[in-house]
Amino acid sequence: MRGSLQSAVALALAIGSHAGGVWNYNGAVEWNGTCNDLVDQSPVNIPFASLEVAEAINGQRDSVDLTTIRTEPLQLFSQSADGIFLGSRSPVLLAANLHTWEVEWTVHTDLPKITWQDREYYLKQFHYHSPSEHTFDGKYFDMEVHHVHTDLAGNALVIAVMVNVGAKENKYMKGFWDKFPFSDVSGPVTSRLRVPYDAFFPANRTYMDYQGSLTTPPCTNSTIWVVMSVPVEMSQAQLTAYRLAITSIPNNQLIKNASWLNGTRPHGTTGLWDVTLGVNNRPLQPLGARRIHIYRQPVGMFAKAALIVGCMAIAAMLLAGLWVCFDKKMSHEKATRAGKKTRAVKKTRAVS
Repeated sequence: MRGSLQSAVALALAIGSHAGGVWNYNGAVEWNGTCNDLVDQSPVNIPFASLEVAEAINGQRDSVDLTTIRTEPLQLFSQSADGIFLGSRSPVLLAANLHTWEVEWTVHTDLPKITWQDREYYLKQFHYHSPSEHTFDGKYFDMEVHHVHTDLAGNALVIAVMVNVGAKENKYMKGFWDKFPFSDVSGPVTSRLRVPYDAFFPANRTYMDYQGSLTTPPCTNSTIWVVMSVPVEMSQAQLTAYRLAITSIPNNQLIKNASWLNGTRPHGTTGLWDVTLGVNNRPLQPLGARRIHIYRQPVGMFAKAALIVGCMAIAAMLLAGLWVCFDKKMSHEKATRAGKKTRAVKKTRAVS
């Protein structure tokens, strides 16, 4: 099985990587012959607020059929049955190219993976777009992270995680955010990271899925998109560091004042937005007759997970409190014994 996986690696990286071919975001509207001549393209606007929304995208009225509800949660696997991957860090390559930062998963085994409709797709790399490429009800996010998976035949499945600027920095990103090379010719940097499924993905695993394409040339069709509905958080400093870094790459292929963003702050973003920096998101594509399916994580499941985490936090606080009380009691008893000993010595001296 591993031999088959390794044989698919070159194809997987080729269709997922932003480094292949000569293209730039200045020509994103006119990617004719490679992308715009194809149907069922990505990204799309997702009518998240309703299951019966007819959304107008790029001047085209799209009829959206969202009547099919998924009943199966995401089947993500980051460890073997004996727990060998549990909490471990795997070797990765941190690369910069003319379009973005990319984390290449270099361990080509049967993990980590997602099982989707009885087919297994293996994580190959993940990379970043700012602002997001997909929108929810016409609103952008500050960033979108694409986790590119392929099966043994090279078919692609991409899990998209949205990111918004908030009060806290992202702990997962913090571990490697300052380690990317400064240019595409510097060569990748080796590092070790935890599998993003548990370390980076949102705890609420509600998702939408649809059939689309890669969002960069060659815009390969028949790509499965799994879009997580709940964003994660990053700090303003982390967003700014990323945008400054990719804009500073010599001869980068980003675009400034993108027409599809009207040269202004993308609608829906929460962070401070510098319009002088480049962006790397493809314009929205018509959804057409495609259906978007949705899986909603049961409230009880999420509440149970939150309750467990909350109880663990309370238990930790109680233990900490008990330890403080115990420590104070021991210190008090020690001081009392020392005082008694001192008084006894003074009394003995006084008698003698």
